[in-house]
Amino acid sequence: MEIIEIIQKLSTNLIKEEHKGYDPYDALNSPVLKLLTFNSRLIGIFFVQLMKHLPVNLRPLLGIKKEYNPKGMGLFLSAYSKKYMITKDESDLKKINFFA
Repeated sequence: MEIIEIIQKLSTNLIKEEHKGYDPYDALNSPVLKLLTFNSRLIGIFFVQLMKHLPVNLRPLLGIKKEYNPKGMGLFLSAYSKKYMITKDESDLKKINFFA
């Protein structure tokens, strides 16, 4: 698979997901896990680490939604800015304005 194909597939997936995703530390955004921590910091840390290392994604079952990630937004802004400088594609300019 060539790099252009990989980039196109990635771009298609990003658009489909509306540039949202899970955060490695988002376990405490779960209404279920919030109840199970009993306001204990240590139990919260345990759940965060458990979610990060599980081979199965339980986030949808726990009510954790995909969200915008500030670092991701900055990386998208940088990438689309560089792409726009090369291609001058107006759709990239719209994405730059969105991420800015």
